[in-house]
Amino acid sequence: MIRIATLNLLHFAEPPIWWYRREADGSSRYDDDAWAAKCAWLRAELAAINADVIGFQEVVSIEALRALCAEAGYPYFFAAGEPAFLDEPQAVIEARGPVYDRPVQALAARHPFTAEAFGAPPGFAASSGLAPDWSLRRPAVKALVDLPGIGEALVYCCHLKSMGIRTDGTLAPLAAMQAASRAHAAALHRRALEASALMHEASNQIEQAHQRPVIVMGDFNDLPDTVPLTALSPRPPRDIAGIEREDWPEALRLEIDRYRLRDSYHLAPRSPFAPMRPATHREGSAVSVLDYIFVSYALDPESPNAVGHLREHRVYDAHFRAAIPEQSSDHAAVAIAIAPLD
Repeated sequence: MIRIATLNLLHFAEPPIWWYRREADGSSRYDDDAWAAKCAWLRAELAAINADVIGFQEVVSIEALRALCAEAGYPYFFAAGEPAFLDEPQAVIEARGPVYDRPVQALAARHPFTAEAFGAPPGFAASSGLAPDWSLRRPAVKALVDLPGIGEALVYCCHLKSMGIRTDGTLAPLAAMQAASRAHAAALHRRALEASALMHEASNQIEQAHQRPVIVMGDFNDLPDTVPLTALSPRPPRDIAGIEREDWPEALRLEIDRYRLRDSYHLAPRSPFAPMRPATHREGSAVSVLDYIFVSYALDPESPNAVGHLREHRVYDAHFRAAIPEQSSDHAAVAIAIAPLD
């Protein structure tokens, strides 16, 4: 079995780094004990997940994560760029500690891979009416991984635009509510475009190599069946190549299926009596599904040319019952197991 996983680490930033702002009570950074506890949790989580390839979101301390992964048996590692920090005088940073503003994605593996940061596929911005330099706000990891029994697979690790918004806190009530409405709409639009960019990239890659699996995973910051998730895995239109859906020949149906990405949760076997889909995010007492692994038709059990079949979809959420989520994460890891075909 080959195991693939994704995990949002929630502020993987070693002391004295703050996240987003310096809270007076120190709650927006780790002290040494809290950082040690977080790293200990991650070591245990990596051992439990036992993945061949694992993607991470919210990475700030890249070298610390690289070293931790190497100790855990992941010698191959890549981060998509460098985190962004607030631009402050050096004297302030030295006295009070830096404040990170934007984390990055990373990928660790037991098997060799080549990787690069991915922002947008060629032609996407122009075809979508966007500025020529448009790209994912947080570049994804794009990796070509050699998986035993399967061969080369393209893996994308992403973190789409957050649902969270920021507005001017000095606005009067009416203006504040209107600003919040615009900010939510803009965030949804950005998430949908980022998901669409990943769909364009994945389908272009599938066109080049039909038998090579494509895996798109990460924190999508939205619920199942919402606009961004539909943009990533669109429903086919009624008319394609001048033919109505009910008249599509089998060859056309197979070609359409080849370009679609599938939510691995719906492909993996599960009991019909299983409870509802497990949550992957916890905020206080509220839980939701925000983290996913999508796979191409090459890993679909219904594909006549599959190179592997999904055998498991699992969410690692035991830490949701912990009292201090910052010392673990507010996200759960999502992992899939793939059985190579002989």
